[in-house]
Amino acid sequence: SMLHDIHQENAIYLMVRRLRD
Repeated sequence: SMLHDIHQENAIYLMVRRLRD
């Protein structure tokens, strides 16, 4: 639910940050 969605967004955010670095 909500917590899972937040975790998913966090993982995507970290991955995008890594790719853009």
